[in-house]
Amino acid sequence: MSFKDPRSEREYYRLRTIRDIAHELAGDRPYPPGTSQSSQLAKIRSLLDDPDDPAFPTLTSQPPSGTISYDSDVFNVILTSFNVFTVIWDASKDPRNRSLAPTMRALWPHIVRWGAVLHPARGRLMRTPTQRNSGRDVAGIVQAYLTIIETDVTYVKPFLHANPDAVAQIFELWLEFHNCIPPSAMDASGSAHGAIEIIVIAYTHLANCENHPTAEDRALFVDALSQAVGTKRALYLAFARQTDFLASLTMMPPLVPQIWRNHFGLLTVLARLPEFSRQKIPRCTVTSIVAAANRCVKLPQAVEGTQRAVVLITSLCRVARDSRPLAHAAQAGVFDLLRNLSYAAEEYDASDLAHHLCTGLFSQVRVVRAFHRFHPQPWDVGPVVPQKKKAQPQATWKDVARVWNSARETYLLKYCKKDWRRTMGCHNSQGPHNRLVRVCPCASVFYCSGSCQRMHWAAAHREDCRAEDGPWGLRGTLSLGDAIFICTVVRSYILAHRTAIAGQMPSILPKGQKKGAKQAVILVDLTVVPGPRHEVCTRTGDSHSAGMVLVEVALRVGRSKPRRVLPFTYDAGYFNGAVDV
Repeated sequence: MSFKDPRSEREYYRLRTIRDIAHELAGDRPYPPGTSQSSQLAKIRSLLDDPDDPAFPTLTSQPPSGTISYDSDVFNVILTSFNVFTVIWDASKDPRNRSLAPTMRALWPHIVRWGAVLHPARGRLMRTPTQRNSGRDVAGIVQAYLTIIETDVTYVKPFLHANPDAVAQIFELWLEFHNCIPPSAMDASGSAHGAIEIIVIAYTHLANCENHPTAEDRALFVDALSQAVGTKRALYLAFARQTDFLASLTMMPPLVPQIWRNHFGLLTVLARLPEFSRQKIPRCTVTSIVAAANRCVKLPQAVEGTQRAVVLITSLCRVARDSRPLAHAAQAGVFDLLRNLSYAAEEYDASDLAHHLCTGLFSQVRVVRAFHRFHPQPWDVGPVVPQKKKAQPQATWKDVARVWNSARETYLLKYCKKDWRRTMGCHNSQGPHNRLVRVCPCASVFYCSGSCQRMHWAAAHREDCRAEDGPWGLRGTLSLGDAIFICTVVRSYILAHRTAIAGQMPSILPKGQKKGAKQAVILVDLTVVPGPRHEVCTRTGDSHSAGMVLVEVALRVGRSKPRRVLPFTYDAGYFNGAVDV
């Protein structure tokens, strides 16, 4: 390394001398002949404490207000100072060398000031077009901040509160590490790991409720991240870019389990913070996570990272306002992820995600379409194996496969062929009626013609229609296609279980009873695994409803669990064979 300024050159080589001694004290190198721990400690102390020849003159000086060049003397000296600081701190962890710690802690504010100059997101470090980005600046800053934040929380928390720019810098670095670290850099995976680890530790110190953070601690963490990221959408887009970048790296084998475990774990805790929870999840966020998890599941050392990815995917699907994230996950191959994970980690319980997939396949046609694109054929998974008594029920990929086989049949043979247009009845009481029906945008009534729709609109539906709130008043949570598919699934279920329902059907009072008429209700629950279940109950109706059987459905769509009365009924005689439908 060449220097233009002799003073910078002298400082550089003096720092290297200090670093060599620190490596010996840290146990990285043997002591030279004739020396010992105590003699080398005394030597490094004399170099660090010399008032006439300071050990870190550039680092402890005021940084320039403008920019600095990537090949300047000051840049090389500062990076070397960061490295020496890290090695000395490692040496101070030995109780015999603890006297070095206060001197190193005194450098923390200077590291923050110079970190702002070297920080790749701040734009003050200039590189000419011919200079290759080796990632030295990122590696140096990451290692220095990781060294600081790994210190005893007794020292770290007061320091972070007194130097909030340090928190801002680590978030900016984490948010942009996929842009700042050249993939070809020798230590690319190490720098990425460090950038992630810093935020993991910062969360532990400042925002993890298990550690009882103060309101000021949590505010420091949340405010710094909010300011760095700008919007929630930008944060979730960063999730995707970071995941894609990590998946493209050739990682050092020892770092593979740590990187994926920390990365997916960190994204999960951030997505669960109320300030950053988002109901509209970008498609690329879900697909990137599923794709990376499918890579991880094939690596034995990354199984824990895969498990955390499953937790993250489940969390994103659970907080969404609709089924889009689940559909994106299905199209990206989340079923293969569940299947492969069951072989890689037999004891791992992925019930939550499997449950979401099952309920989605029975109630959201966009999930069915996405699944069908990736898995057009049915799966042969054999019969259901009864679980042990007293065992906690677990949903597995085989349950998803069985649900898919059933949903696929309903989708292809009934929904796609518009079977509902022939089976659903017209809600207008007056005829004549055509054979095929159409549906109102509110999904609550069906009509066989425009004239029937106009007649029913004028007579009743004008007051009841809530088309502006979306199908079934769920404000876009379900599409019109979803509502029709749910009706198709429930009608198919009732047909298949007609005999069982008939045995549970209460006696229906005659239609002529004017007061206290009982009406049977079939509740079909689409939220249970491995398939829908039903229960039959009664409720008080009126003289017009006696003898008719209502149908109600329980759903799960993203974060909501709505229950809705479906827009069709059955004559009670249908269940004893007296009436056909």
